[in-house]
Amino acid sequence: KTGLGVAWSLTVELIFYVVMPLLAIVAFYAGKRLRGRWRLLLASTPVIAMLLIGVIGKLVKASMFAGLPAGLEFYHEWGANWYAVFSRSFFTHADLFAFGMLAALTVAALEAEVIPHRYAGRIRVTSAIVAILGLAGTRAVNGDFRETVFAFVFGAVLVFVAVPGKTGSAGAVARGLDFLPLRYTGLVSYSFYLWHLPVMWLAIR
Repeated sequence: KTGLGVAWSLTVELIFYVVMPLLAIVAFYAGKRLRGRWRLLLASTPVIAMLLIGVIGKLVKASMFAGLPAGLEFYHEWGANWYAVFSRSFFTHADLFAFGMLAALTVAALEAEVIPHRYAGRIRVTSAIVAILGLAGTRAVNGDFRETVFAFVFGAVLVFVAVPGKTGSAGAVARGLDFLPLRYTGLVSYSFYLWHLPVMWLAIR
């Protein structure tokens, strides 16, 4: 009756595509006269902004849901009401973008040698440890913030994959993932995501 239910995330992503360039422009022009670590710090302000928006949105959502009658959680989360609209909004999901942005910033800083290239190996090892510890810690977090922890884990995985090797070229993991069948799987994966729920419903019925 409601079409592709998982397509709700598209509105969140579209708003991100509008907000991100604005944040990047502000950071770029504000940092034009800065150098080194100060420039890197200013470049991270869009990451911090997205993280703050999402965390505050999740806290607001928690306070909104705290006074609702028990037993109607699914309706208020997914039903035709303003609670569900806020739950599925950019304000409660902005923090999920922050960790991918931080991964991209880390790789860009290495490529521009704002972060010395000799640290690439340490960053890769650290990101692997962080991802493993973060994944182990997901069981300790409940509610919406579990999504934040998972985003943190996958951000660390992105750093592990994308950080260039000692010569400045792509690392072994990145080259492996660029294998044509894997690349094609990534290309069509979003289509599978959009259609998996209707197919599951059809199979159940």
